[in-house]
Amino acid sequence: MGSSPPQWDLLRGASALLVALVSAARPAYGGPSEVQLENLTLTPTATLEIEIAGTQPGSEFDAVGVENLAMLAGTLRVLLLDGFVPGVAQSFEFLTAGTVTGGFDALELPSLPQGRAFELSQTATSLTLSVAPVSIPALQPLGSLGLALLLAGSRARSAARGVHA
Repeated sequence: MGSSPPQWDLLRGASALLVALVSAARPAYGGPSEVQLENLTLTPTATLEIEIAGTQPGSEFDAVGVENLAMLAGTLRVLLLDGFVPGVAQSFEFLTAGTVTGGFDALELPSLPQGRAFELSQTATSLTLSVAPVSIPALQPLGSLGLALLLAGSRARSAARGVHA
């Protein structure tokens, strides 16, 4: 699909590769792929770009496997391709490693339809992007009581406007 832009360092598998990323990196250019590395170091100015076009790792979303150490910093940028819109509870384990240290300083995530949001989870050996349902945060702790209070307040305001009219 053409050659990669010069500002991007492509991650390519090699038996003894230490990748130090200064500007930005993506596992492949032109679509999701899978790459295996010995070690991965992302600097504070790095941007790791992950493409998602479906639910199959390596063929429909980028998957990075690191045999030893993945040191994270910088920005994670996620792109949705080919009109793909992930559903609630879908997850994308895009990085596995012997050990994961550090974390991303910033996330650039695509918008999802109302009621859905991306969540990034990190363990000692992996990073996974999941789609979770989103509810109205202010009422969530109160449950049905919060909804009842909201409706009661709305009725009281309507009644007060009617009295003054």
